[in-house]
Amino acid sequence: MNTKNSLIAAAALVIVLGGYAVQSRKQVSMPIAPIVENTEGARTATGTALLLSASSAPAQIVQKSPSAVPASADPWAVFQKTLGYAQSHSIEKFNTSTYKQFNECLNPEKKKECDAILDSFAAALAGLKKSDFTNRWEDAKQVILATKVAKDPADGIFTQSFIFFIRDGGALTLLNAYSGKWWKEEREAQDSDKDGLTDEEELCHTAKVFNTECEKSDPNKRDTDGDGWWDSVQILMTKRQK
Repeated sequence: MNTKNSLIAAAALVIVLGGYAVQSRKQVSMPIAPIVENTEGARTATGTALLLSASSAPAQIVQKSPSAVPASADPWAVFQKTLGYAQSHSIEKFNTSTYKQFNECLNPEKKKECDAILDSFAAALAGLKKSDFTNRWEDAKQVILATKVAKDPADGIFTQSFIFFIRDGGALTLLNAYSGKWWKEEREAQDSDKDGLTDEEELCHTAKVFNTECEKSDPNKRDTDGDGWWDSVQILMTKRQK
């Protein structure tokens, strides 16, 4: 596929270190390329709630973690283990279960800042329940766990959560998690090919306002360019700046 340069992120707070960002629910436009400052915006369109973004570099695949977790492992168990590492501020163990390596956090001078980031990661995702993730889409290279699209009775907003994993080099690692991706209308959540991107995102409809450089992919084909990585997964694995 032609990799899109950005995702629309549902967030009020962006906390960043070395390209790592945790976000809460309000809407901001957030690129896959590194965020370099705190960002706040009003809730207006579709979005994501957590992003493990790539560090600054030309477009390329992010180096995988040297995880010992086998590719056949239960994805939810990997997610829970990663959450536990974040809660205990164990960056070394956190790195073993995530696709993106946060080696900046191995610097003792960054400990306070990194602990705050791990706390934000845990707070953003601790409320997710295994029983809610009734959709599981997978093949030999990736796994996506997804909830059903649900209407929030409090404000009428439609929401859905996702957890993305990579199977590579015999290991299973956490790539990304979205807690509360949301839309004003249910039709906007339509994902025909079940790849974690809505049809409107793949056709760049939502990017007309937030990202004029969005590149289209096929909403009826998980792997538009046929390289083995699904469209959403490739976006999250790839780092690109323009």
